Amino acid sequence: MILEKKNQTAIHNVLIKDLQHRLFKQHELNILCNPNPELGDYDNDFDNNLSMLVSWILKCETLEDVNELVCHYDDLFVMTNSELPYVDKYSVASTSGTMNYLFVLLASSGKCSCEPNSEYYK
Repeated sequence: MILEKKNQTAIHNVLIKDLQHRLFKQHELNILCNPNPELGDYDNDFDNNLSMLVSWILKCETLEDVNELVCHYDDLFVMTNSELPYVDKYSVASTSGTMNYLFVLLASSGKCSCEPNSEYYK
């Protein structure tokens, strides 16, 4: 399913906000679990991972693209999210799960419009 251009920005924005938050929580957990600075440069890893994530999000033009992205980053959904309690690793691993995830993100961000798309009613 192709995402309409006018909706892509809203979808990209909510994905970036949510996945960036999840990536940062994972980053913090890695630091807590491995406090030894000799084991790696966590800040550079985080910056690189965030750059790749945002780049991939901005290339999503279809629901399939978003589903592939979410399935690739499924490790970010292992932790429970009190703001989005119905979204977890197993609920997003399908096209319908990805659609539900997007609906939850859009609804919780106030980006859903109640206005019908007049193009389709002509």
